[in-house]
Amino acid sequence: MKNKLKIIFLTKYPETGASSRYRVYQYLPHFQKFDFKTQSLYTNYSFQLIYQNGHVLKKTILTLKDYLSRTWFILKNLDTDVVYMQREIFAFGPLWAEHIYRLLGIKLIFDLDDALFINKKNKNNPFKLDKASRVIKIIRHSDLVIAGNTWIRDECKKIGAKNAVHIDVAESVLFENLSRPKNQPMKALWLGSPTTSKYLTLIEKPLKKIQETIGLEINIVGGGANSTYSFKSQCIPWSKTTETKYLMLSDIGLMPLPENDWSKGKCGGKARTYMASGVIPIVSDIGYNKDLIKHGKSGFLCNENQDWYNYIKLLNGNSELQNQIRDLNYSTVKSNFDKRKIAKIIENAILNVS
Repeated sequence: MKNKLKIIFLTKYPETGASSRYRVYQYLPHFQKFDFKTQSLYTNYSFQLIYQNGHVLKKTILTLKDYLSRTWFILKNLDTDVVYMQREIFAFGPLWAEHIYRLLGIKLIFDLDDALFINKKNKNNPFKLDKASRVIKIIRHSDLVIAGNTWIRDECKKIGAKNAVHIDVAESVLFENLSRPKNQPMKALWLGSPTTSKYLTLIEKPLKKIQETIGLEINIVGGGANSTYSFKSQCIPWSKTTETKYLMLSDIGLMPLPENDWSKGKCGGKARTYMASGVIPIVSDIGYNKDLIKHGKSGFLCNENQDWYNYIKLLNGNSELQNQIRDLNYSTVKSNFDKRKIAKIIENAILNVS
């Protein structure tokens, strides 16, 4: 009997981080042909701290500890066949681990769900480095890049990737019973992380206006605890329990994005979760959202402030339209974003590289 392929999954975040949860952890129970181990660069504590303002000394100490822990894990597991990198192995410094793997003939797979080949400032990160050039080197030296959308795939090919494929992200939640409470006022949800909750400032004016018109309730799950907006809102820390609770309670889901190349690299995670949960997505008309959302049928694509106001108001009290959208989205997610199906696609992609 042939031994299973040995593979280590090096994720950037623990399972509480949406990126790593969706890109790696949700698939692990469905991989049948791998003998695998996983290791997160950040611990749960350092992951929570890294996105808070200040704490520079503590962040630096924790980062060094996390990097030492990853280094030890790498050195203990050099007998692997494949390394699956969910984002970079390390966020800065020389690419020593990648070079060791290549010297040992270990295959490298680079999983990309953001346009990391574009420099983007993070005011909460004490290290201001040219990350994009590192990522470009990793793309060129990897045996396979798995991209979260077609734009990232095509950009990686232009950069010089040996092989790049787009594989859709599965949706880990799919609610069978889509009957919703008839909320008055309607309830809106924004679901994400502290790094992206700032995008809600892009639609402050229409949200404030719609609240004054129909009294919209806005719940922010996973956003920055210290963020303030001109509209009324409640900020709730992310957990699986709170995510599920507010997905079940909400009528519409918000996903504003700025008009730039970074947004083109977003992979529609929020919108897809809304679709799977009976929450109607109202999103920016950019990037992968254009592929995912059929305007007026599975949600709404917004180009300007007035669009956000108009589409929320259109849905208010329109139970027939809401139910039509929910029914279509449920069948779409069930057929196109099934966890087991996509795990099998990823498994085959890894086996083809090895």
